[in-house]
Amino acid sequence: MASRARGLALALLLAAGSGAVPAFAQQVDVPVSEAARCLTVREGAAEAPDYPFDAYKSGERGAVQVLLEFDAADAPPKLTVQENVGGPEFVGAVRKHARDLRVPCLKPGDGPARLIRDYVFRPDDRQVHWHRSVDADAGARFDAWGCVKHQRGEDKPDYSREVRLNEVQGRVVAEIRFEGPDSAPVVKIHARPSARLLAQAVESWLSQTRMPCYPGRPVTVNVTYVFMFHGESAFGFRNLPFTALVGSTVGIDRQRLQFDTTRMACPFEVDFNYRRPQLRNRIGEVGDRHPERRPLLEWMETIELQVRGRSLDSIYGDTTRITVPCVRIDLKPKE
Repeated sequence: MASRARGLALALLLAAGSGAVPAFAQQVDVPVSEAARCLTVREGAAEAPDYPFDAYKSGERGAVQVLLEFDAADAPPKLTVQENVGGPEFVGAVRKHARDLRVPCLKPGDGPARLIRDYVFRPDDRQVHWHRSVDADAGARFDAWGCVKHQRGEDKPDYSREVRLNEVQGRVVAEIRFEGPDSAPVVKIHARPSARLLAQAVESWLSQTRMPCYPGRPVTVNVTYVFMFHGESAFGFRNLPFTALVGSTVGIDRQRLQFDTTRMACPFEVDFNYRRPQLRNRIGEVGDRHPERRPLLEWMETIELQVRGRSLDSIYGDTTRITVPCVRIDLKPKE
């Protein structure tokens, strides 16, 4: 364990220096909804659509993108085909499969859950793959953040005198939910203890914001506020090889992992934004998406790294680009 932690520490670069000039930035993302995470099939149903027999025998490929609208936790969705590449038999297979889809976490009054999912039919794999479901309204929520205004016209949280004197730097991740055009948002702040003063500044600033273009339904965004100083070394990830990421995962000796990245169009790159343990990590594919990467990317969202103290202060909320090599992983829990 200790050697793994030391190995990860070598992949981090902490800031050092003094007399720097403060700098500020913010990064906005729309979190994956609970409905998208809990989308599943009813008990006893198949996880994937059946591959149309004639299409499979003739080696025909297909791809179908659908909009799924759920009004209740125990009812199938209304399905709208967004795109179809291939014959109508692929759409028929997806429609039949969708009758078994459910979102058990959907609560009465939550309103319809609108999700988009892509299905990929590849005869060489002898199975159907699907991309992770995404929220159909994610783009509209992101755009709504653009109209948010501060009541006193302040364009960003302020560096307090104490922050400047002590040259406090770090990142603050805020979960922000607007529930009306004239009310303050519901805010949940996540930050390292060393960034306490920064977290207070962000929370105070957000309490004075409003969303005049409120679209009529609650809007939730995550915003990472970055407080740094010009003239210093980088504060955050320096380099994190994929092997170091896996080896430095908390509890890796107790996990059962089976990933074959040679089936994932390897090598490929992902952006890894570290937010554990408070929130899921944010993982983004660079370039074209590939459906077989979904289990690996979902696992990467959950991992917590064996980092503490100043090193954790440095990487919390930071993003690094990781190259996933061509490798077969087959880990079993140690006795």
